[in-house]
Amino acid sequence: MSETSCEVRPYRPGDEHGIVALWNVVFGEGDPSFEPRTLAQWRWLWELNPMGRRIMVGVAPDGQVISHYGALPARIAVGGAVHVSAQMIDSMVHPDWRKGLQKEGVFLRTAKAFFEGYSQLPECAVHYGFPNRRVYPIGRRLLKYNPFIAPVPVVFRNFFQDGDDDAVGRDHASAADVVEVERFPAEVDALWAALAPSYPFAHVRDHAYLRWRYDSCPWLPYRRFLIREKSSGKLRAWFVLRTQWQKLPILAVTDWFGAPDDAPAMALALRTATAVARATGHARIEAWLPERHPAFAHALAAGFRTEPGLYVFCMNLFVERPTREEALAQCWYTIGDSDVW
Repeated sequence: MSETSCEVRPYRPGDEHGIVALWNVVFGEGDPSFEPRTLAQWRWLWELNPMGRRIMVGVAPDGQVISHYGALPARIAVGGAVHVSAQMIDSMVHPDWRKGLQKEGVFLRTAKAFFEGYSQLPECAVHYGFPNRRVYPIGRRLLKYNPFIAPVPVVFRNFFQDGDDDAVGRDHASAADVVEVERFPAEVDALWAALAPSYPFAHVRDHAYLRWRYDSCPWLPYRRFLIREKSSGKLRAWFVLRTQWQKLPILAVTDWFGAPDDAPAMALALRTATAVARATGHARIEAWLPERHPAFAHALAAGFRTEPGLYVFCMNLFVERPTREEALAQCWYTIGDSDVW
Protein backbone atom coordinates (compact mmCIF):
# COMPACT_ATOMS: atom_id res chain seq x y z
CA MET A 1 0.00 0.00 0.00
CA SER A 2 1.23 3.50 -0.77
CA GLU A 3 1.60 6.33 1.73
CA THR A 4 -0.91 8.45 -0.19
CA SER A 5 -3.61 5.79 0.15
CA CYS A 6 -3.74 6.38 3.92
CA GLU A 7 -6.22 8.79 5.43
CA VAL A 8 -5.10 11.35 8.02
CA ARG A 9 -7.92 12.69 10.18
CA PRO A 10 -8.99 13.59 13.72
CA TYR A 11 -9.91 10.85 16.20
CA ARG A 12 -13.31 9.22 15.83
CA PRO A 13 -15.08 7.12 18.49
CA GLY A 14 -13.95 3.53 18.09
CA ASP A 15 -10.41 4.46 17.02
CA GLU A 16 -9.23 3.76 20.56
CA HIS A 17 -9.03 0.01 19.87
CA GLY A 18 -6.63 0.57 17.00
CA ILE A 19 -4.70 3.23 18.92
CA VAL A 20 -4.11 0.90 21.88
CA ALA A 21 -3.02 -1.90 19.52
CA LEU A 22 -0.60 0.49 17.78
CA TRP A 23 0.78 1.72 21.11
CA ASN A 24 1.50 -1.83 22.23
CA VAL A 25 3.28 -2.67 18.96
CA VAL A 26 5.41 0.48 18.95
CA PHE A 27 6.35 0.77 22.61
CA GLY A 28 6.61 -2.97 23.23
CA GLU A 29 9.12 -3.49 20.46
CA GLY A 30 12.32 -5.01 21.84
CA ASP A 31 11.29 -4.61 25.49
CA PRO A 32 11.00 -7.97 27.32
CA SER A 33 9.59 -6.26 30.44
CA PHE A 34 6.92 -4.37 28.48
CA GLU A 35 3.48 -4.09 30.08
CA PRO A 36 0.77 -3.61 27.44
CA ARG A 37 -1.48 -0.60 27.71
CA THR A 38 -5.12 -1.46 28.33
CA LEU A 39 -8.29 0.13 27.06
CA ALA A 40 -9.09 1.25 30.62
CA GLN A 41 -5.79 3.12 30.78
CA TRP A 42 -6.46 4.75 27.42
CA ARG A 43 -9.90 5.86 28.59
CA TRP A 44 -8.48 7.41 31.73
CA LEU A 45 -5.97 9.39 29.67
CA TRP A 46 -8.16 10.43 26.77
CA GLU A 47 -11.83 10.15 27.79
CA LEU A 48 -11.94 11.01 31.50
CA ASN A 49 -9.69 14.07 31.15
CA PRO A 50 -12.09 16.95 31.90
CA MET A 51 -10.50 18.97 29.08
CA GLY A 52 -11.06 16.30 26.44
CA ARG A 53 -8.46 15.25 23.88
CA ARG A 54 -6.39 16.36 20.90
CA ILE A 55 -5.72 13.38 18.60
CA MET A 56 -4.84 13.02 14.93
CA VAL A 57 -4.47 9.54 13.39
CA GLY A 58 -3.32 7.98 10.15
CA VAL A 59 -5.51 5.12 8.95
CA ALA A 60 -4.63 2.54 6.29
CA PRO A 61 -7.23 1.55 3.65
CA ASP A 62 -8.07 -1.59 5.66
CA GLY A 63 -8.99 0.55 8.69
CA GLN A 64 -5.84 -0.14 10.74
CA VAL A 65 -4.58 2.83 12.78
CA ILE A 66 -0.95 3.15 11.71
CA SER A 67 0.08 6.58 13.06
CA HIS A 68 -0.90 8.78 15.96
CA TYR A 69 -0.10 12.28 17.15
CA GLY A 70 -1.84 13.29 20.34
CA ALA A 71 -1.83 15.80 23.15
CA LEU A 72 -3.44 15.99 26.56
CA PRO A 73 -5.13 19.37 27.04
CA ALA A 74 -5.26 21.11 30.40
CA ARG A 75 -6.18 24.54 31.69
CA ILE A 76 -3.16 26.75 32.18
CA ALA A 77 -2.91 30.08 33.97
CA VAL A 78 -1.07 32.60 31.78
CA GLY A 79 -0.84 35.93 33.52
CA GLY A 80 -4.34 36.86 34.60
CA ALA A 81 -6.07 34.64 32.03
CA VAL A 82 -6.76 30.92 31.76
CA HIS A 83 -5.96 29.28 28.43
CA VAL A 84 -5.49 25.71 27.18
CA SER A 85 -2.17 23.87 27.04
CA ALA A 86 -1.49 20.65 25.16
CA GLN A 87 1.11 18.13 26.29
CA MET A 88 2.45 16.11 23.36
CA ILE A 89 2.43 12.39 24.13
CA ASP A 90 2.23 9.05 22.30
CA SER A 91 3.68 10.21 18.97
CA MET A 92 4.04 6.97 17.03
CA VAL A 93 3.94 5.17 13.71
CA HIS A 94 3.65 1.45 12.97
CA PRO A 95 7.05 -0.18 12.25
CA ASP A 96 5.86 -1.21 8.77
CA TRP A 97 5.35 2.45 7.87
CA ARG A 98 8.50 3.99 9.34
CA LYS A 99 9.99 4.88 5.99
CA GLY A 100 7.80 7.95 6.36
CA LEU A 101 10.30 9.32 8.88
CA GLN A 102 12.66 10.05 6.00
CA LYS A 103 10.12 11.95 3.87
CA GLU A 104 6.59 13.31 4.12
CA GLY A 105 5.04 9.94 4.85
CA VAL A 106 2.01 9.11 6.92
CA PHE A 107 3.62 9.98 10.27
CA LEU A 108 4.78 13.45 9.24
CA ARG A 109 1.44 14.05 7.53
CA THR A 110 -0.27 13.13 10.80
CA ALA A 111 1.96 15.48 12.79
CA LYS A 112 1.47 18.30 10.28
CA ALA A 113 -2.31 17.91 10.41
CA PHE A 114 -2.15 18.00 14.20
CA PHE A 115 -0.16 21.24 14.26
CA GLU A 116 -2.40 22.85 11.65
CA GLY A 117 -5.46 22.06 13.74
CA TYR A 118 -4.21 22.74 17.25
CA SER A 119 -1.46 25.38 17.13
CA GLN A 120 -3.28 28.64 17.59
CA LEU A 121 -5.60 30.53 19.90
CA PRO A 122 -8.23 29.94 21.14
CA GLU A 123 -7.70 26.21 20.54
CA CYS A 124 -4.37 26.21 22.35
CA ALA A 125 -1.94 28.68 23.93
CA VAL A 126 0.94 26.32 24.76
CA HIS A 127 2.35 23.13 23.30
CA TYR A 128 4.85 21.29 25.48
CA GLY A 129 6.41 17.94 26.22
CA PHE A 130 9.24 16.18 28.04
CA PRO A 131 11.09 14.01 25.50
CA ASN A 132 14.03 12.02 26.80
CA ARG A 133 17.52 12.50 25.41
CA ARG A 134 17.07 9.63 22.94
CA VAL A 135 13.84 10.95 21.40
CA TYR A 136 14.65 14.66 21.60
CA PRO A 137 17.09 14.85 18.61
CA ILE A 138 14.52 13.18 16.35
CA GLY A 139 11.81 15.58 17.45
CA ARG A 140 14.14 18.55 17.06
CA ARG A 141 15.00 17.52 13.50
CA LEU A 142 11.60 16.43 12.24
CA LEU A 143 8.96 18.07 14.41
CA LYS A 144 10.49 21.42 15.38
CA TYR A 145 10.76 20.65 19.09
CA ASN A 146 11.70 23.92 20.77
CA PRO A 147 13.97 23.39 23.81
CA PHE A 148 12.87 25.42 26.82
CA ILE A 149 14.84 23.79 29.64
CA ALA A 150 17.57 21.38 28.56
CA PRO A 151 18.00 19.24 30.49
CA VAL A 152 15.36 19.32 33.22
CA PRO A 153 17.17 19.50 36.59
CA VAL A 154 16.42 16.77 39.12
CA VAL A 155 16.20 17.36 42.85
CA PHE A 156 17.16 14.12 44.60
CA ARG A 157 18.34 12.29 47.70
CA ASN A 158 20.19 8.97 47.65
CA PHE A 159 20.08 6.80 50.75
CA PHE A 160 23.58 5.47 50.07
CA GLN A 161 24.90 9.05 50.22
CA ASP A 162 22.80 10.42 53.07
CA GLY A 163 22.05 8.11 55.93
CA ASP A 164 20.53 10.56 58.42
CA ASP A 165 16.87 10.62 57.37
CA ASP A 166 15.93 12.86 60.27
CA ALA A 167 18.15 15.59 58.84
CA VAL A 168 15.65 16.22 56.04
CA GLY A 169 13.63 19.28 57.01
CA ARG A 170 14.54 18.85 60.66
CA ASP A 171 14.11 22.58 61.41
CA HIS A 172 10.49 22.43 60.22
CA ALA A 173 9.48 19.03 61.58
CA SER A 174 6.73 20.49 63.79
CA ALA A 175 5.62 23.33 61.54
CA ALA A 176 2.31 21.76 60.48
CA ASP A 177 0.38 18.50 60.33
CA VAL A 178 0.80 16.10 57.39
CA VAL A 179 -2.24 13.91 56.68
CA GLU A 180 -2.52 11.19 54.05
CA VAL A 181 -5.88 11.02 52.23
CA GLU A 182 -7.52 8.68 49.74
CA ARG A 183 -8.94 11.50 47.62
CA PHE A 184 -8.36 15.21 47.31
CA PRO A 185 -10.97 17.31 49.14
CA ALA A 186 -12.91 20.06 47.38
CA GLU A 187 -11.13 22.66 49.53
CA VAL A 188 -8.13 22.43 47.20
CA ASP A 189 -10.09 24.88 45.02
CA ALA A 190 -9.82 27.57 47.70
CA LEU A 191 -6.08 26.97 48.00
CA TRP A 192 -5.63 27.34 44.24
CA ALA A 193 -7.73 30.51 44.19
CA ALA A 194 -5.71 32.02 47.03
CA LEU A 195 -2.31 31.16 45.54
CA ALA A 196 -3.02 31.53 41.80
CA PRO A 197 -1.58 35.07 41.66
CA SER A 198 1.75 33.60 42.84
CA TYR A 199 1.67 31.08 39.95
CA PRO A 200 1.37 33.24 36.81
CA PHE A 201 2.41 30.44 34.43
CA ALA A 202 1.19 27.07 35.72
CA HIS A 203 -1.47 24.46 35.16
CA VAL A 204 -4.64 25.07 37.13
CA ARG A 205 -4.42 22.69 40.06
CA ASP A 206 -8.02 22.64 41.16
CA HIS A 207 -10.28 19.83 42.31
CA ALA A 208 -11.44 18.86 38.80
CA TYR A 209 -7.85 18.43 37.64
CA LEU A 210 -6.63 16.59 40.75
CA ARG A 211 -9.65 14.29 40.76
CA TRP A 212 -8.79 13.18 37.22
CA ARG A 213 -4.99 13.26 37.37
CA TYR A 214 -4.52 11.41 40.69
CA ASP A 215 -7.79 10.22 42.22
CA SER A 216 -9.23 8.39 39.20
CA CYS A 217 -6.00 6.99 37.77
CA PRO A 218 -6.58 3.22 37.54
CA TRP A 219 -3.06 1.85 37.60
CA LEU A 220 -0.50 4.18 39.15
CA PRO A 221 0.18 3.93 42.91
CA TYR A 222 -0.20 7.56 43.91
CA ARG A 223 -0.29 8.62 47.54
CA ARG A 224 -1.83 11.99 48.41
CA PHE A 225 -0.95 14.16 51.39
CA LEU A 226 -2.34 17.37 52.83
CA ILE A 227 -0.40 19.83 54.96
CA ARG A 228 -2.67 21.55 57.47
CA GLU A 229 -2.14 24.31 60.02
CA LYS A 230 -1.84 22.82 63.50
CA SER A 231 -4.15 25.28 65.22
CA SER A 232 -6.93 25.77 62.68
CA GLY A 233 -6.63 22.74 60.40
CA LYS A 234 -6.63 25.08 57.39
CA LEU A 235 -5.20 23.57 54.21
CA ARG A 236 -1.73 25.01 53.65
CA ALA A 237 -0.25 22.81 50.89
CA TRP A 238 -0.53 19.36 49.35
CA PHE A 239 1.76 16.89 47.63
CA VAL A 240 1.69 13.56 45.79
CA LEU A 241 4.14 10.65 45.99
CA ARG A 242 4.62 7.85 43.47
CA THR A 243 6.35 4.58 44.40
CA GLN A 244 8.56 2.54 42.04
CA TRP A 245 8.74 5.40 39.57
CA GLN A 246 9.77 4.23 36.08
CA LYS A 247 9.87 0.68 37.48
CA LEU A 248 12.92 1.58 39.55
CA PRO A 249 13.47 1.84 43.32
CA ILE A 250 12.80 5.58 43.07
CA LEU A 251 10.13 7.41 45.01
CA ALA A 252 8.91 10.38 42.97
CA VAL A 253 7.60 13.54 44.56
CA THR A 254 5.17 13.75 41.68
CA ASP A 255 3.51 17.04 42.61
CA TRP A 256 3.60 19.77 45.24
CA PHE A 257 1.53 22.90 45.63
CA GLY A 258 1.78 25.59 48.27
CA ALA A 259 2.85 29.18 48.70
CA PRO A 260 6.17 29.75 46.90
CA ASP A 261 7.75 31.18 50.07
CA ASP A 262 6.50 28.32 52.28
CA ALA A 263 9.83 26.63 52.97
CA PRO A 264 8.36 24.60 55.89
CA ALA A 265 5.69 23.07 53.62
CA MET A 266 8.30 21.93 51.09
CA ALA A 267 10.50 20.62 53.90
CA LEU A 268 7.59 18.64 55.37
CA ALA A 269 6.78 17.14 51.97
CA LEU A 270 10.38 15.99 51.49
CA ARG A 271 10.63 14.80 55.07
CA THR A 272 7.50 12.69 54.56
CA ALA A 273 8.82 11.41 51.22
CA THR A 274 12.05 10.35 52.91
CA ALA A 275 10.17 8.37 55.56
CA VAL A 276 7.91 6.72 52.98
CA ALA A 277 10.83 5.87 50.69
CA ARG A 278 12.80 4.31 53.53
CA ALA A 279 9.81 2.30 54.77
CA THR A 280 8.99 0.96 51.29
CA GLY A 281 12.51 -0.08 50.30
CA HIS A 282 13.36 2.65 47.82
CA ALA A 283 16.95 3.71 47.18
CA ARG A 284 16.35 7.23 45.91
CA ILE A 285 13.88 10.12 45.89
CA GLU A 286 13.42 12.45 42.92
CA ALA A 287 11.45 15.60 42.16
CA TRP A 288 11.28 18.08 39.31
CA LEU A 289 11.22 21.71 40.40
CA PRO A 290 12.04 24.80 38.29
CA GLU A 291 15.41 26.22 39.28
CA ARG A 292 14.10 29.79 39.40
CA HIS A 293 11.16 28.93 41.66
CA PRO A 294 11.70 29.40 45.42
CA ALA A 295 10.67 25.77 46.02
CA PHE A 296 13.89 24.63 44.34
CA ALA A 297 16.03 26.46 46.91
CA HIS A 298 13.74 25.27 49.72
CA ALA A 299 14.33 21.65 48.64
CA LEU A 300 18.10 22.07 48.67
CA ALA A 301 17.93 23.76 52.07
CA ALA A 302 15.90 20.80 53.36
CA GLY A 303 18.72 18.37 52.55
CA PHE A 304 18.33 17.41 48.88
CA ARG A 305 20.82 17.73 46.01
CA THR A 306 20.46 18.54 42.32
CA GLU A 307 21.83 17.16 39.05
CA PRO A 308 20.98 17.29 35.32
CA GLY A 309 18.19 14.91 34.41
CA LEU A 310 17.42 12.72 31.40
CA TYR A 311 14.56 14.79 29.97
CA VAL A 312 14.25 17.99 27.99
CA PHE A 313 11.38 20.43 28.53
CA CYS A 314 10.22 21.59 25.09
CA MET A 315 7.62 24.30 24.63
CA ASN A 316 6.00 26.46 21.95
CA LEU A 317 3.99 29.53 22.93
CA PHE A 318 1.12 30.87 20.84
CA VAL A 319 0.54 33.96 22.97
CA GLU A 320 2.46 37.25 22.90
CA ARG A 321 3.16 37.15 26.62
CA PRO A 322 4.93 35.75 28.47
CA THR A 323 8.13 36.09 26.50
CA ARG A 324 10.57 33.20 26.73
CA GLU A 325 12.54 34.93 29.49
CA GLU A 326 9.36 35.76 31.41
CA ALA A 327 8.20 32.16 31.06
CA LEU A 328 11.50 30.88 32.44
CA ALA A 329 11.10 33.14 35.45
CA GLN A 330 7.42 32.36 36.04
CA CYS A 331 6.85 28.74 35.07
CA TRP A 332 5.88 26.05 37.54
CA TYR A 333 6.10 22.38 36.60
CA THR A 334 6.53 19.05 38.36
CA ILE A 335 6.73 15.40 37.32
CA GLY A 336 2.93 15.42 37.42
CA ASP A 337 2.86 17.77 34.43
CA SER A 338 4.63 15.12 32.33
CA ASP A 339 3.76 11.72 30.90
CA VAL A 340 6.72 10.08 32.66
CA TRP A 341 4.36 7.86 34.60
